[in-house]
Amino acid sequence: MEEKKEIRCEDCGMIISEKIRDYSKSKYGKILCFNCQKNAVEKETNIVTKKENESEKSNEDKYTILIKGKRFILFDGLLAIAHEKGLKMIRTELVTENVDDAVNIIFKAVVEVDNKVFTAYGDANDNNVGNMILPHKIRMAETRAVARALRFACNIGMCSVEELGD
Repeated sequence: MEEKKEIRCEDCGMIISEKIRDYSKSKYGKILCFNCQKNAVEKETNIVTKKENESEKSNEDKYTILIKGKRFILFDGLLAIAHEKGLKMIRTELVTENVDDAVNIIFKAVVEVDNKVFTAYGDANDNNVGNMILPHKIRMAETRAVARALRFACNIGMCSVEELGD
């Protein structure tokens, strides 16, 4: 009878199953236990957090997040920048709830900044939101619409985190 060789995480040495080995090898290129995979994801995501000395940080650092090497603006940053630029109004309107027999919620957002009006649309459906957001699709669609309109009004080309899919 052949004895099975222990499979160990390359980072911490923990014994892992063949299934975890195979997954981590294909996803990360090396053998990692669940905890080390989680750490690898956190390092890869490199979330920019607010620090105690926010006043010394640039708006890019305060209001953005780095995901897989690409910067995205946070909704609270869009609001803050819009207020700095003279935000006067945000108005939203539910446009439609059903498209092609699938629940697809679409919102229209109109914002006024510095006496200029900007319009944008945002959608949310079962295919572009995560499982935790599914029950809140109507709010996500509205948030996405407002985020896009604020980006246009503030001349921000980077995508907002809220506009990302699952």
